[in-house]
Amino acid sequence: MAILKFVTYAWIIFVISLFFFGFISSDTTRNPKA
Repeated sequence: MAILKFVTYAWIIFVISLFFFGFISSDTTRNPKA
């Protein structure tokens, strides 16, 4: 079951990074000089 735990952590990291990059992209569109 170690693989299942690894997949779960990988999915959580993927979702967090997705929100993180989405926040950065929306922030740069609001502030073009950033």
